[in-house]
Amino acid sequence: MPRTLITHATVVLPDKTVGNQTVAITDGRIEKVCPDGACPPNADDAVFDAKGLYLAPGFIDLHTHGLEHDLVSANTLEAYGESETKYGVTGFLATLVGEERKQYLESVAGIRKRIEKGCAPCLGIHLEGPWLTERGGMKPGTLRPLKGDDLLDEALRAGGKAVKMVALAPELPGAEEAIPRLVGMGIAVAVGHSGAGADDVHRAADLGAGVATHLFDVYAQGRETEPGVYPFGAVEAILDDPRITAEIIADGVHVPPTWLRICLRCKGPEGIALITDSMLGAGLPPGTHRLPDGTEVGIREGDGARLANGDLYGSALTMNRAVKGMVLRGGATLPDALRMASETPARVLGLEAVKGCIAPGFDADLTALNDDFEADLTIVGGHIRRNRIQ
Repeated sequence: MPRTLITHATVVLPDKTVGNQTVAITDGRIEKVCPDGACPPNADDAVFDAKGLYLAPGFIDLHTHGLEHDLVSANTLEAYGESETKYGVTGFLATLVGEERKQYLESVAGIRKRIEKGCAPCLGIHLEGPWLTERGGMKPGTLRPLKGDDLLDEALRAGGKAVKMVALAPELPGAEEAIPRLVGMGIAVAVGHSGAGADDVHRAADLGAGVATHLFDVYAQGRETEPGVYPFGAVEAILDDPRITAEIIADGVHVPPTWLRICLRCKGPEGIALITDSMLGAGLPPGTHRLPDGTEVGIREGDGARLANGDLYGSALTMNRAVKGMVLRGGATLPDALRMASETPARVLGLEAVKGCIAPGFDADLTALNDDFEADLTIVGGHIRRNRIQ
C-alpha cells in the first residue's frame, strides 16, 4: 500500500522535540516514526519534506462558534472544516448556544445529519447550554431550566451520538440528575456560565462533570465569609480539583497572562484544554461582521470579538494563535502548549488512544508549524488538507 512520508521534521513529543525525523503514514494512521534515512521511500510513496518545521499532533478545538465568514451550522460545516485546517485544526466540536426552541433543535439535528454523512474534521456537537444561570454574551431570554423542562431530552434526541459535550450550570435544580445521565451516555459534561459556589463545583465533579467552560469567564466570584479574607468560589475550586479540565482562551483578553501562568501551575498541561470560543470574523483582518440576526461583531487586532456596546462576544482566536499565546503569555513550553491543544482535548472526548500524539497506531492527524506558529501543513486522517511548504 502506498504511504505518505513526512521527512526532515522536528517532531513534537509530549515532553520534548526531536529533529530530523520521518513520519510514515499508511491507511490514515501513523505507521512509524524514525530518524531520517531509516525509513526509505518506496517507488509509490508520496514524500513531503517538512524542512525542519515542527510537526505536531493536529489541534482539537472543543469550543468554536464562528470562523472567518461562517457561523457554525449544518449549511456551513464543510466550509468551516476547510477553514479550520488553515490553522492546524484536525478536529473540532460545532458549538451551539441557546436560541428559539424550534431553531435550536433544527440546528442540532441538521449538524448531526451532516456529521453522519461524513464531515471531517468535525468530531461532534458541543451544546453550550442553554441550561445556564449567567448569560454572558448570550441573547436575553435564551437561558432555560433543567428541571421541569424537556429541551435537554429533545436536544439529545435531535443530536443523537453526535452530541459530545454539554455545558450546564451545576447549581441548577435537576443538575444532580442530568450530570450522571449525560456521563453515562458518554457525553462530557462541562460546568460554566454559572453562579455556582465551590461546593457546587466539587459536587458536580463527584457526579462526573469533568470540564470547566472557558475558565475565568462568566463565573460568579466567591462570597466573602470573613471581612478581609479573600473569597473562595467556583474558579478556585476548579483550579484545585484535578478531575476538572479547564478550557482556556489564551488571547490575553479573556484570561490575562498572570491567570494563564497560575492556571498552568495549578492544572499542568494535562488539565488545560486550549480553545478558541471563536466568533464570526476570527482569522480575518480587523473589521465589523454581521450575524444572521443583524448583530454586529467587531474584530480588532489583539482583542476579542466585541459587540457594538464594547462587551466581549467570544474571541477572535484561531487554535495556532491559542498555542502561541500560551507559550508567549502563559510561559508554557512548546511541547506543553501543544499537549493542551491536542492530547488533553482528545482525552476529554475519550479519544486519547487514537488522537493527540505522534506515535505508531495513532490517527494521522498532524500539523506542521513554522517559527511564528503558522500551520504550513495540515493532515487529517492521512489526507493532506493544507500544504504551504515550498
